[in-house]
Amino acid sequence: MISMSSKASDAIASVFPRVLEEQTFLFADPSDLNFAAGPPREAVCVSITFSGANAGKLEMGISATLGREIARNLLEIEPGEEPSDSAAQDALRELLNVTCGNILTEMAGDKPVFNLSLPQIEPIDAKAWKKLISDPGASIYEVENQPVVLRLIGHDT
Repeated sequence: MISMSSKASDAIASVFPRVLEEQTFLFADPSDLNFAAGPPREAVCVSITFSGANAGKLEMGISATLGREIARNLLEIEPGEEPSDSAAQDALRELLNVTCGNILTEMAGDKPVFNLSLPQIEPIDAKAWKKLISDPGASIYEVENQPVVLRLIGHDT
């Protein structure tokens, strides 16, 4: 069994910057509540649930604009070309899927088996953004001068 409280922040800090860099060639720097206080333009929440040795959900608050940049890099789109909204959303889903799998392995080791859902994405307003960043378990990063917030919510099964 893994504890979602104490290990989550360390696992996110170890995994997210590495996965982001390996997948998209972008860098994530730890940031704080002041940097993320206002929601980014076109804020979305990407979420994925998991079950197995533990069950829970990983959420990522991010701007759709940054999603397009991630899609450009992940899909190797030529400079000057714009990825479709669908491609940008798929890139964010893929980034969260890979991040979640790596976080679970970091926290629980490679023996437990987890089942991951298909990642979901939805727009969020300023109130939902504030709730996300205000959670004591939220990890805040700066990527391309924009805030990215990750939060792992879970419980033992």
